[in-house]
Parts: sequence; structure tokens; C-alpha cells
Amino acid sequence: MSDQAERTWTGDWSQRIVHRTQALGYASLTELSERYPAMTFEGLANLVGDDIAPVQVEQILRAEALEAGTFGCFARDALVRYLREYLPAGWLVGDRVDARTAQAFGAWSTAVGEQFDPLTEAAWVELKATVPPMGWLPDGPNDPHLLKAFSSVNLDSAAYA
Repeated sequence: MSDQAERTWTGDWSQRIVHRTQALGYASLTELSERYPAMTFEGLANLVGDDIAPVQVEQILRAEALEAGTFGCFARDALVRYLREYLPAGWLVGDRVDARTAQAFGAWSTAVGEQFDPLTEAAWVELKATVPPMGWLPDGPNDPHLLKAFSSVNLDSAAYA
């Protein structure tokens, strides 16, 4: 294990992230992420510290959403961040766009969780049916294309069933 990886996962990393987030003036990582709704998980991790992994940020945001009853918003938020990571030039733009779009979907559905696969697949189908314009990227979880795509997919109810 590299020194960087060892530092990232050593000790109570979740408490380290919580303390650093609070030192930045935010009550929670969710509050910090709301300040930067179009930033990737990597970008958020870098804001918190150079020894923080994007997956750690994702896991804490997921846990905070489950605790707060805002899992649907987390799902949309995570989709924004993965679309921006894997499709930086926008929807349907760039080299290997089909492969990168599949990567975005795979990373996002993994973040949401395997138990929600039917719902993430339904939301993805609905998103494509909204026909986002070429180059589109959502600015945050309340983007009109995302809201329409998720209108028939209730992840909040499913998360607490």
C-alpha cells in the first residue's frame, strides 16, 4: 500500500472528514456538497484534504442522506457528479462517449446501491427519454432533466421500505 493510500484509510477516516468539513465552516459534508453542486466527488475530496478519497466522500454523503431522509436527492446529486466526471465535455460529446456514458451509469448505480438497481435503471431510461441536448451537463440535483427522469422513480420511499 502506498503512503498516500495508507494515510487515506488510516484511523477513523470518517471522523477526520467530518472534523475537516467543520473546520471549513460547514455543519456536514452534505452542506459542503450543496455549496458545490456541480463538482465531482474527486473535487470535493480535494477540498477536504489531499488524503481523502472520492469514494470516502461518496460514502459519507450517502450515509448522511439515508439518515436525513433525502436519499433521492443524494441519488440525483451523485448522478450529477458522475456525469461531470465521465462526460466533462457534456452529453453525447467527445471520444468514446458511449463507453464513458456507460462508466458514468455504472459508477452512479454502484454509488446508489445494488438493491436499487431496478430504480436506477428506470431513472437512466427516463433520463435518456428526456433527450438532453448535446453538450448538456446538469448544474445540480434539481436540474429539470433529472427531476423529470426521477419523477416516476421514488428512491426515498425505496430507501426506507
